[in-house]
Amino acid sequence: MDVQRPDLANARRRKRLIIAAIVATLIAVAALGVSRLKPAAPEVDRAGLFIDTVKRGSMVRQVRGTGTLVPEDVRWIPAQTEARVERILVRPGSAVNAGTVILEL
Repeated sequence: MDVQRPDLANARRRKRLIIAAIVATLIAVAALGVSRLKPAAPEVDRAGLFIDTVKRGSMVRQVRGTGTLVPEDVRWIPAQTEARVERILVRPGSAVNAGTVILEL
């Protein structure tokens, strides 16, 4: 037969309430401390800044690295006969229309 011990149940409940009150108090104190902090704006020396006006134009970016640059896809222009390229008139990336002469064979 089980023996009822209400004094232990009350002690556990009281211990839980005390722990909850301590945790709530700590959270309130931490929230109050954080609310009183000043904004943390970064400070930078004026001597270390480059101040200028914004200008419109091309932005050149040069990247250097070791190795060779290899294209993923190579597009070949088929021809009816064998020939040799004499002059390239239009470079890759240029806009072309129907009838534009790309190169001379």
